[in-house]
Amino acid sequence: MMKEGYAFLLKEQSKAGLSFGYTMLLYICLIIVCFFSKKSFSENPVSVLTISGRVISKTCAFENESQIFYLSDVNTNAFKDSRLYSKKEYSININCGSGVSAVKVVVNGSEDSLDKDAFANTGQSTGVALRLLDANGGILAPDGSKEILITPQNLVGKFTFAAAYIATAPGRVTAGTFESLVTLSFSYD
Repeated sequence: MMKEGYAFLLKEQSKAGLSFGYTMLLYICLIIVCFFSKKSFSENPVSVLTISGRVISKTCAFENESQIFYLSDVNTNAFKDSRLYSKKEYSININCGSGVSAVKVVVNGSEDSLDKDAFANTGQSTGVALRLLDANGGILAPDGSKEILITPQNLVGKFTFAAAYIATAPGRVTAGTFESLVTLSFSYD
């Protein structure tokens, strides 16, 4: 079939006055262009991507995401001044990967309306707030202004703090429930 089409085209071309050699060259070029054009336009383009990264164990997480700590009951008559009452020490563990060398903990919460360094009481009792202290006895205010540096030992960082009641209205503390919400966040190196 190809041979018949070729002969017909040759016949038509020779009528136009083109030489046989020139006509043959045109057909060869046409066949080559068609062959390469078909091949390059019919195939989908291909691209090879190399994506690389690292998998490391440098991460930290609180051992418990939510915890409840209890202070001992104190009689309202005891709150005659603004010293700390029912002070207790607590620890929170932060589990870290092998690449972590330091953890920085920040404490946040709602501040008491009468004592900006104390955490607000959202319970039913009045005139009393929560005071938090770091391991060295320094005040941890609810504004998150202080970072506590912890060095993990055996992949565990231990945040130790003390919590206590503090009278914000000494001599006028009323009985009721006591609750205060404290949020801990951290970053690590």
